[in-house]
This record gives sequence, structure tokens and C-alpha cells, in this order.
Amino acid sequence: MLSRPRLQRRIVERRVHVVAAGPGFGKSTLVAEWAEQLPSILVSLTPMHRFVGSLARALMDGFRLRVPALGSALSSALSGLADQTPDPGALAAQVATLLEEHLVRDLALVLDNIDELAGSDAAVLVDELVRQAPRRLHVVLAGRGEPPLRLSRLRVAGEVDDIGAADLALTADETREFLVRELGEAGARWAEQVQTATGGWPVAVRLMCETIRGAAAEDAARLLEPLRRPGGTLFSYLAEEVLASESPEARRVLEHAAIVGGMDAELCGELCAEPTQRGDPAAVLDLLGRRGLYFDQGEGPLVLTPLLADHLALTSSLAEDERRAALVAGARWHRRHRRWAESLELLRRLGDPSCCRRRCSRRRPPC
Repeated sequence: MLSRPRLQRRIVERRVHVVAAGPGFGKSTLVAEWAEQLPSILVSLTPMHRFVGSLARALMDGFRLRVPALGSALSSALSGLADQTPDPGALAAQVATLLEEHLVRDLALVLDNIDELAGSDAAVLVDELVRQAPRRLHVVLAGRGEPPLRLSRLRVAGEVDDIGAADLALTADETREFLVRELGEAGARWAEQVQTATGGWPVAVRLMCETIRGAAAEDAARLLEPLRRPGGTLFSYLAEEVLASESPEARRVLEHAAIVGGMDAELCGELCAEPTQRGDPAAVLDLLGRRGLYFDQGEGPLVLTPLLADHLALTSSLAEDERRAALVAGARWHRRHRRWAESLELLRRLGDPSCCRRRCSRRRPPC
């Protein structure tokens, strides 16, 4: 584990914390570090917890353990859960009142895999509890996406701390610190290369570190490269754990981004919209960008990390006519933004010299 004080101290700065990122970004590690700072209740949500009664029992068991003064009152509340359809709003109000009366020190309630509650009555229970609970209760909502709760008003009030993939990714200094700690001073030699390839994605940094470990210095560069080819450890992880969980719409957006070398909402709508597609491609792109798994964080258009660009280039399911259409549209898009080199590279990949000449002659870059 790598200690990251910039994240550890945030647990006491807000009442609600949303930790949203894809797999391998260290959400569980951060939550474990917070648990060492504050008494905590951790509930790893499963489909079973979509039922109000099941979730309420898990919450109340945790509260009774951490706040013994609540014992008898919560036992009385639990006895009323025999009803098949408990009112989530009334139950949340009852628990919030009891916490207001008996909670005398800061306590963290951590709900991991909060995405599991989407569309359920149990989400209403959590939503109402978050709104009504006393300030001493710090609620941590961890998952791969936006929690299925109404948080807009709390965000406006400054009570929500959003921690995304960009926050969880290792900085260049943290990657260097980690590699030096694990590999000795030799790790500093590879820090820049590892950071560039992974974008600070913690699980990727760890896998690259394990590949370098024990190898002779002259072999390390050779050993790193298979991680970015089919059959490599990191490639397999991407295929099995990350991209396999994405929707067809999200995969289509990513495959187009890999072809054109960047993406914004306008280009995404032009390339990825289909008559049978559900949802807005630009909204899908926004969600993918906020997850932090795939794109480098920076100003301007979203650009895939080298690791993901390599992977998607090898595994793309786009037909040849779709690929060519993406190259043409991408070349126009780069040209509109005066990125001449990128535009010419896409035209070159078309393999059509006459097309390249026609398009270059329409607008020549300044000398």
C-alpha cells in the first residue's frame, strides 16, 4: 500500500463522499485507510440489499456495534421489519432521529458497490438517510459510477466530496515513489515510461512493477512490452475485468476514439449514433471520461491512454467501412481544430493518396 495523505485527510472535510471509478483504481484501499482514521461501518452491497428490509438489517447491525446506546431502540425498529414492504422514507427518518440523539462522535458509513441499488426501494432508504442524518455521520458511497441518489442539492450546499478516477490515479511522483520503494533506485529509471503507459492507473502500475521485478536491467524494457500485447498480463486484465463489463454503446465510443486519436461530444455524436442505439453517445462519452479508466485527463478533447489505444486497436469489432468513415470524420475534426499533423496522419492511414491530396488542397496549413 502507498500512503497518500492528499486523499486520507478528505474523510473529515465533508459529510458525504462519492468515490466513483472503474476497477483497479484503489477505491477499497482508500476506504480501508479512512477506516483507520474513523470508526466505520462497511456494507458491501449485493443484489440481496436491494430489498429495504435486508439493507436496513445490515445498517442497524452496524450501528448497534458502533453506537451501543442505540441497542434497544434499534432492536425495536428491527422488530417492525417483519412487514414485507417497510416504508423506506419513514424508516430513514426513524434511524436519523436516533442517530441525532445518540451519536456523540464522528462515524463513517461506507456503502461499497452502491451501483447495486439502482432503481430499488433500498436506494430511497439510503437517499433519505443521507439527507436527514446528523453531521457526525460521514457517508461514503463507493462504486463504478454515479450513485443512484439525489445529491444535487447537497452538492450545491458544498456537502459532497466527489473523488473520481483522476483523484485516485497515481501522480507521476507517486508512481516514482512506489516503484522506488518496490524496486529500489532502479525503479526510478522506469517511472516515466510506466506513468506514460498507464496514466497512473494503480492496478496497471502494480502489474508493470511485478513484471520489472527480478528482471535484469537490459531485459526490463523487453519484458514491459508484452503487457501491451495479446497474452500479456495487463492485456488480459483489460479484456476480462474492464472492457467486458462495458455496454455495447460504450465499447463503440471507445473503438471510435481509438481510431481518431481523440474525441469530443460533437464528434462522438457524429460517429457513434445509430438508429437502434439507446441513449445519447455524448452522454456515454461523458460517463466514460469521468470514470477515468480510458482517457488521459487534461484540457481539450479526450485522448485514450496509450495502453487502451493499443488494446482497442487490436480488438476492434468495427467493420472496414466504419473504420474508414471514422478516419475521414476524424481528419476533418482535427483540421477544424488546426491539428494538422493529426489530420494528415488519419488521411495517410486511409491508404488513398488521391483522397489525401484532395483534402489537403482544400485548406493548407500555414507555413
